[in-house]
Amino acid sequence: MSGAYANLQPEERPDFRALRSYGAKLYADSRHPRAYVQALLAHRDTDLTKYYQESGYQTSYVDVEAGL
Repeated sequence: MSGAYANLQPEERPDFRALRSYGAKLYADSRHPRAYVQALLAHRDTDLTKYYQESGYQTSYVDVEAGL
């Protein structure tokens, strides 16, 4: 672990998808073509890339039970 968010509580830390979404938005803000960003993110569908770039990803948590 890098320790980049060590000052935050675990529930306050960005998850993988939030960081990925932020990266996609930075590429969009830098005027990289959506096809380029789509290739970087390995998305088959441009709609998913558009979602990541425009609306972002918000983490939501759901309590579940394993039932073991």
